[in-house]
Amino acid sequence: MERIDYHRTVLNVARVTLFTEGESGEHTHADFSLYSGQLALVHLQNMRQSASLADAFSGLLRPAKGSVLFFGRDWRHASADTANAMRGKIGRVFSSSNWLDGLSLADNILLSQLHHTRRPKDELLQEAAHLAKEFNLPGLPTGYPNEYTPDDRRRAACVRAFLGRSSLLLLEEPTLGVYPRIMASLVNAVRRVRNRGGAVFWMTLSEEIWRDDSIPADRLFRLSGRELLEVSRKA
Repeated sequence: MERIDYHRTVLNVARVTLFTEGESGEHTHADFSLYSGQLALVHLQNMRQSASLADAFSGLLRPAKGSVLFFGRDWRHASADTANAMRGKIGRVFSSSNWLDGLSLADNILLSQLHHTRRPKDELLQEAAHLAKEFNLPGLPTGYPNEYTPDDRRRAACVRAFLGRSSLLLLEEPTLGVYPRIMASLVNAVRRVRNRGGAVFWMTLSEEIWRDDSIPADRLFRLSGRELLEVSRKA
């Protein structure tokens, strides 16, 4: 059995300032590290903030100040090929739908794993079908995205995020439209990621979800003004 180093830094966000897209000129300051096996539950004020943080943590958005390191590698200094390989270790539920309309939901779900790994497609299909049932879908959705309800697309987004063995999960309001029905499935999937040493950064706009004791978070963050601060649920 693989021994997990729970002191290993998965994500290091060092004195970062991020500017959020839009006319408001919002910016966010963050300074923290996330380690193997940890779940950070984060309360934000709007979905633009969650998308900006997730983009920065996956090397898609360069901070105005500071640096973001993934397993000790600074996204700013990674070559295109290296950054692409690094992103292959990150699973994500996007704040927007982020589906390619020309592909079936099944192909959308498999796309990242087929691109970043050498796992056989049949093996991925089997795992995806199992996850789909865990997230209360009748099976792996084979139709096109616009043929499904927003609730089913949200469940499919969770299947896509948890497929494979990602080292970091970035969850942008994963319960949107399906809370609390999805909670048991989501918490179980998060627990499996943590048990194998992965880290999870779960973002929500909901005070109810942020205070939900059924989510076994060991790190709690809240955006206070422009600062992302680690706090307790009493804060």
